[in-house]
Amino acid sequence: MRIAHFCDSHAGRPDGVSRSAALTVALLREAGHTVDFYQPGPFWSFRPAPGLVRSLPVPGRQVRLASPWPRCRPADLVHAHTTGPLGMAGFRLAARWRVPLIVTWHTDLLAYADIYPEVPIGAAWCAAQLRLRWSLREHLELAQPGAERQRRLAALGQGMFARAAAAIAPSAKTAAGFAVFGPGPEICVLPTPVDSPRTSVVHTPAPLEPRVPTSEPDRTVGVSDALPDAMRIPHSRAHDAATRAERPGTANGIAQSRSHDGDNRPQRPSTAGPIVPSGPHDADNRRGRPMTAAHNAQNESHDAGDRSERPTYADGIAQTGSDGAVRGSGRPSRAGGVILSVGRVTAEKNPELLLRAFALLLTEKPEARLVLLGVRLGRARLLRCLGALGLSRSVDVVPPVPHADVAAFFSAADVLAFCSTSDTQSLVLAEAEAHGLPAVVADPGLADRPGGGPPRFTCEAGPHELAAALRRMLDDSSLRTRVVHNGLQATAAYPRSVYLERLVDLYRRHLS
Repeated sequence: MRIAHFCDSHAGRPDGVSRSAALTVALLREAGHTVDFYQPGPFWSFRPAPGLVRSLPVPGRQVRLASPWPRCRPADLVHAHTTGPLGMAGFRLAARWRVPLIVTWHTDLLAYADIYPEVPIGAAWCAAQLRLRWSLREHLELAQPGAERQRRLAALGQGMFARAAAAIAPSAKTAAGFAVFGPGPEICVLPTPVDSPRTSVVHTPAPLEPRVPTSEPDRTVGVSDALPDAMRIPHSRAHDAATRAERPGTANGIAQSRSHDGDNRPQRPSTAGPIVPSGPHDADNRRGRPMTAAHNAQNESHDAGDRSERPTYADGIAQTGSDGAVRGSGRPSRAGGVILSVGRVTAEKNPELLLRAFALLLTEKPEARLVLLGVRLGRARLLRCLGALGLSRSVDVVPPVPHADVAAFFSAADVLAFCSTSDTQSLVLAEAEAHGLPAVVADPGLADRPGGGPPRFTCEAGPHELAAALRRMLDDSSLRTRVVHNGLQATAAYPRSVYLERLVDLYRRHLS
């Protein structure tokens, strides 16, 4: 069986679509299937690697626009992961080859349409590719925010799914959303798997060990050599002062060097310390507690003993004064809890909800700390929001890191905060669960876990509701143990082999 996969999200892009598509292709190839994988590649490559389609970067976005006319070998089945130029090429070629078309609905385009102008523009192009023969009035509806645009996008989705043999929904929430497209093809709920804790290697950072002070301005002081590169956030006192002078509204610890904007490494400067536990006790304690109670059970009494024994963060990256003494940065201690958010801070991810909820949490937990990992686009607006809410000294902003390094952040945090209400599945939730990190999800639609079992701990998408949920997760040890236990069980119950078996079964049903 030869299968052709089409994906507009290029390799290395920090999103779940590219990772899900790449994993699917790798599993199929390992199982002995012949798979052609078409995705954006460099434009100037003299001989691009097989499957890479010449593309151009979109200014100001982490997106590459590929040629809609790739050279493809005929296949027995086409699987489209996106609806951009390459995805629509899959639609077109499946009709030309007269083979089944499978579509995975990774992105809720209806939710993104009012945020990204390229969505309605691309929708008009897709309608032309599908030969839907819309009138000028119908095309103009795409330019009208609100109900008219949503209605026209629903009509486009109906036209797409009319050409598909089956649609894959990464979650039950996404499957329910297909109702807006009317009668369509078979719908298969098939989440993307992640490594279970039995097979994944989790790196737990070592405790902080002070180093000998140095007068070199960019030398990282007070950080253990055993830390992964993702945790090394160098501090420059001179650059920090200059940045504060240039941006009076940006508080200490948030301003970042512009020279690293295009880099995938952590940027400087930051007065925040590395995100590390004081020792292996913290990571082990989070993973090893037995958990049996149901999701909604509540324990109002806080385990004061557990809180008092929780190890505290070291002072962070130390600064070397003129007298040679090593002074801490004055960052919050571990006692307040470390909240981690992973992903973009663009509007569809709802970062303002998280910041407002964290501001409420700080009134009760002034030593709490928020780590925003994966920030690149929208950083200037984020910094303004942090300054307006008075959060700059309690929030660390970290640019994207290699995916392998994210595990160290999971190991060092106390809770994952997930605030997007537009995600179709969010791989970061399952990955956090696989690493034993409890999550608070501000989207009840994502309560179902890929491996089944009790639902995730969710709350309504409001600042007060999210702040209360985060406070419970930090203070209620019995709740934490239940959530961690349920997450580990769910990821272990949904290995890659189950995903592959169900996917191949779907393929064969439509090939017969």
